[in-house]
Amino acid sequence: MNIQGIKAGVQTTELDIVPVAITPPTNARVHAITSASNEDSAVAVAQVETATVVGDITGDGNATVIVTSAGMAGSPKTVSVAVVAGTAQVETATVVGTIAADGAGNANVVVTGALIAGSPLLVEVAVANDDTAAQVGGKIRTALGLVSAITDEYTISGADENIILTCDTTTGNDSTLNISIDNGTCSGLTAAPESVATVAGVATDTPSLTAVKIKAALDADAAIGHPTTGKFTVTTDGADVILTANVAAANDATLNVDINNGTCTGLTDAPTSANTTAGSAASGASKIKIIGVDENWNEVSEIVTLAGLTAVNTTNSYWFINYMYVYNSTVNTGAITATAATDSTVSCTISAAAGESQQAYQMAVNEDIEVTNLELNVVNATGDAITTFKVKVKEHFGGWRTKKVINIIDSNVIYDIDLQVQVPKRALVKVTAVNTAGTSLVGASFTMAKKS
Repeated sequence: MNIQGIKAGVQTTELDIVPVAITPPTNARVHAITSASNEDSAVAVAQVETATVVGDITGDGNATVIVTSAGMAGSPKTVSVAVVAGTAQVETATVVGTIAADGAGNANVVVTGALIAGSPLLVEVAVANDDTAAQVGGKIRTALGLVSAITDEYTISGADENIILTCDTTTGNDSTLNISIDNGTCSGLTAAPESVATVAGVATDTPSLTAVKIKAALDADAAIGHPTTGKFTVTTDGADVILTANVAAANDATLNVDINNGTCTGLTDAPTSANTTAGSAASGASKIKIIGVDENWNEVSEIVTLAGLTAVNTTNSYWFINYMYVYNSTVNTGAITATAATDSTVSCTISAAAGESQQAYQMAVNEDIEVTNLELNVVNATGDAITTFKVKVKEHFGGWRTKKVINIIDSNVIYDIDLQVQVPKRALVKVTAVNTAGTSLVGASFTMAKKS
């Protein structure tokens, strides 16, 4: 594992190359991970735009939908959507036959329809001897006009032997609508079990129905909602037409859906849609990986999903954190810290924009290891200034011991040193630096590996 040392100003006293003071813990701790910027942990958000259809169609024609979006081919795109005002359904029944000279009684009329409460309804119509078809037709119209379940939904009309029901609403065609006429206790009629659908009902395009038609039209457009090539996924919710960007990106302030009457009538123009969810590209770090040592001196690690300024507890308990780095591909915007839950000690830090912790400081696991591949760099404007680096090891319950000393006199150079320092298990390792003059900016990194 390569642990980067931070750049630090070095005066004439020995300085640990660590971003924060780290004290070996006396007991296992759970760490809270927080970010200094709420941009960290922000994930990409797909933009959502909502347009609302207003008004029932009162005249057939084509509604016009104009979609504007940055980067969309052909923007702004105009899409025509065929809509209809609707037609009231009409059903006609015809009386056939004449009541016999001694055939007085009740003719049976059965009215069936999806809109009729209690359907099918049997209506008994009193008829007299020798009533003609026209007279019976009139008596049926009168009898049906007294049944509220029928008149609540239909207007009754007709002349002579014809009985006509006209739907009061344009809600579509009811294929079950029927008027059956037959002898009940009377005689002389020819059974007429089925009426005639003289005009099929067509539903008026209400806002919700128009929204569905708009969705279909946008889905058919290669640039807008096509499932393979379109920029958006189009859905509906009642009268709302909703465009959700297929790719999460920064918010497009130009995105707009304009719905208006083209050649149709009845719509209230809705020229401006609503940016219901602002789009955003991913920013900051969303995950970090922690590598450390547990209470048994075993190496443990985990990936933590950040929550911005809100602390997130680790799953593992750490005696020491050796290294943290941004796990996703985005560099952290603000500083990310690991803090001991027991006493709020900052145990490890990823500085803003650094992408990884930068402490030349590690705890060994429960095995003998060695420190290898030491890299040092120095910047000092003072000529002939010497910067002295020391590799130190602190054994468990022991003090710090210097294992290696390296003097660097050059300025702005990087040294790669094949270092083999033996480290017993459970020990701490650090690098320090001190200079003889001026102010040095120094950096150090080293690798710890199990002893072969």
